[in-house]
Formats: sequence, C-alpha cells, structure tokens
Amino acid sequence: MVQLGHANLVTSGAFSPDGTYVLTGSHDQTALLWDVATGRELRRFVGHGLWILAVAYSPDGQYALTGSMDRTARLWDIATGKEIARLAGHTDTVGAVAFAPDGASLLTASWDGTARLWDVASGALIRELQGHTAGIGAAAFAPDGAYILTGSSDTTARLWDVRTGAEVRQFTGHTHSITSVAYAPDGHYVLTGSNDNTVRLWDVHTGSEVRRFAVFSEAELTQPTSAEQFIQSVAFSPNGQYALTVSRSKVLHLWAVDTGQEVGHMRSQVTLSMAVFAPDGQQVLMNFGDNAGVLDLASGKLVARFTIQAFPVRAVAYASNGKYVATASTDRTARLWDLESGQQLHVFAGHTGTVFALAFSSDGTLLLTGGLDEAAMLWDVASGRLIHKLPGHARAVLSVMFSPDGQVVSQFHVISVQAVVLTS
Repeated sequence: MVQLGHANLVTSGAFSPDGTYVLTGSHDQTALLWDVATGRELRRFVGHGLWILAVAYSPDGQYALTGSMDRTARLWDIATGKEIARLAGHTDTVGAVAFAPDGASLLTASWDGTARLWDVASGALIRELQGHTAGIGAAAFAPDGAYILTGSSDTTARLWDVRTGAEVRQFTGHTHSITSVAYAPDGHYVLTGSNDNTVRLWDVHTGSEVRRFAVFSEAELTQPTSAEQFIQSVAFSPNGQYALTVSRSKVLHLWAVDTGQEVGHMRSQVTLSMAVFAPDGQQVLMNFGDNAGVLDLASGKLVARFTIQAFPVRAVAYASNGKYVATASTDRTARLWDLESGQQLHVFAGHTGTVFALAFSSDGTLLLTGGLDEAAMLWDVASGRLIHKLPGHARAVLSVMFSPDGQVVSQFHVISVQAVVLTS
C-alpha cells in the first residue's frame, strides 16, 4: 500500500475502542487509519468531495464514520476501506458525527442547524432534531445513549431525548459560537468550548453552569476576541476526573474537573485544533498541521507521529482506473504510485517551487500539475515525460482541472486538452 499521509490540515481524530488504531480526517478529503504502535498508515477512505471535518470510530471497531463539507456523512468498513452507506439529506456541511454507545445508531450534525439520527444497519433516517437557530458544529451522545448533546453557532448547547427527539434542556450563557462539546462518563456533567474564549462545565440535570476553566487570563479575556484564542476542542478523560482543552493559541491544557485547577499544559509550535483521549486515558491524540500524533501524558512526549513523507504532501489525485495515485509535494515534484504495490512509478520533476495542485485527465493518460513557481505543466502518465509547460500565470497555481470532455491526447496542445487552471 502507498504510504502517503495527509496532504492538508488534519481536522479530526478518533481512537479505536482498544486504543491500537487511530482514525484521522483531513482537508485533503480523505480519512486515514493508522497503527499507533508503528505509526504506519493502514488504510485510506476516499470518496468525499470536500474537506472532512469530523470522524468517529464505532464501539465494536468495525466501522468508521466521516462528516464533510460536501454535506454528506459516510459509513465505511474498517477492514476493507469500502464505503457502506452515504448519508445524505443535510443542506450544509456535516460538522460533527458520533456513534451511539451501543453502535446501533449514529448521529450527524450540520451547519444547516439540524442533527439527524440514523440506523447503522440499514442507513435509514430515524429522526431529525430541530430547534437550533444556527449551524451545529459539535455533538455527543450521553454515556447511556438516552440523550444527545449539541453545540451551535446560536451560542447554545441543547440536550435531546433520543427516543422522542424532543428538546430536554438548553445550556445558555456563551456569547459566541459553541465549537466543541463533551459528555462526562458518569452522565452528570457536560463540557462546552466556545469562540467566546471560555470553557464551561454544566450540570446536566439543572442546566446550570458549575464552573469555568481559566484557559485565558482576565487580562486576555478583556481584549477584543481573537481567532488565535478560540477554543477548538474539549474532552473528558475516560475516568471523568480530567478535562482537556485546546485553543488556537497553540496550547493544550489538562484540568482537574472537580476543582477547575490546571494540572498541566503543553505548548505547540503549530496550531492545534483537536485533542482526544485514548481509551486508557494515558495518551492523547492531537493534530499538528497536516500531521497527527499521540502524546503520552505522564512523560509529556510524543510516542507516535503519523506522517510519511520527508517532504510534506500538498495534494493527492487518484486515476479513474483506480490503479494509480499521484502526489504533489514541497520537494517541487509530483510522483506517481501504484496503489496496490506501493511502488513509485515516476517522478515528475520540472517545477521550481512547491507543487500545490494535481489532476488526472478522465482517461488517466495525462497529469496536470500547478505550483508555487506560477507554472502549470502537462505530463504523459505512461512515460513520465513533460508534454507542455503552460505559461502566463502571474501568481502561484493553486488548483487545476480538466474539462469533462478533455480526452483528446493525441495533439498535445493546450486547446485540445482544455485544462482549466485557477490561480491565487
């Protein structure tokens, strides 16, 4: 199998129930399965048409669930990597997904302001949860599966009865979008993180705020809201004693839930956007730009890092015949790989800057590349030979594509190929 890693920002992650595998989702439109012990990429889930923003692992370890800006969620077979069901119906980005604790149903939550409950076995819609007045970007099941918690851009978190779909309670007090929610393992408390730069603990039964975690100082909170301070992720430890918070200020904090006191923190050199506890509570899955890694809480050291290329991959394209994949990289090359064997077939060298964009022609015989060097290049896939350099761009070429009828390959002329190139 080709070991590619992600070609863009890692947005989400989940551990397998036994903690031996990690699932990651990315802006590169793929989800990847990794072996925690070796850091090896095991499987690639391909099919979404836009960024993947959410992933979940089923309680029995058999399925992966992904949510995307293409307005769908997809259910995948972990063993084969094949798509089992495409859950369509949302009218905007699916920003949160979750499996029920018994694995029989799953949840999708969308920027269209609704959450939907689906049957895993049939893929059928069970019910829709309506009530939020803005998009939903976070959702979680209660530990017993009887309730669903959602967090929205309408500044509220809401509790729903799974059996009836009725709204049970609202948690109000945030003054900006709620970006992350978590349910305590004992079911008594919920945690919310918001773009108002606060993290709050709530009593499930009363809806009252119990405490806030001092992610930022009083002085910082009096400053105009900055995107560099937004709360990105919150999580409870499996034993419920600790809470994790991640903000765009590149800091992960660990808190004692009962006192609200900080237990420890880690500062990153790059933006963090998610942190997930391992099932044993001893490790945390985090993202680092277009990579992800596992942090050991006791030592404060990374024990696994999920990245493959010596030079980061910036784009991935799959040939229509399903046999080949092309990658674009900061090493100024594009490369062709055999998907089955993992063998590198060609190196397309000619760009003088990072290659940002790739596209195969519909018949798979041509490859189009675009780069930081303001050039687009047309290549013959079979030989790896450069056919044409397409000049004239005044800025970096960030996206390339072929028109649907761009199948004429015999004349090797830009008009025959009908390529469309987008610049920054």
